[in-house]
Amino acid sequence: MLKRDKVICGIDLGSSKFKAVVSLVDGRGNFYRFEHVEAKNSGVRGGVVTDISKATLVLKQLIAKLENKINRKIKRVYVN
Repeated sequence: MLKRDKVICGIDLGSSKFKAVVSLVDGRGNFYRFEHVEAKNSGVRGGVVTDISKATLVLKQLIAKLENKINRKIKRVYVN
């Protein structure tokens, strides 16, 4: 991974798992799937956030795992 590559992070808040993926965009606009992580859901049931504190904690842990894997700070995420 080059420092000039753009990092894009997407997170899916599912009812059973939270999933996150990081893709890189090179200088020519090509996308590459780089890393992904999953965590057991906490705080979301049936597509509805039921405990914001638990959901926030899991999201922070998920992002920290990705940052450690790619050795870069994630500044922005797209959430579904």
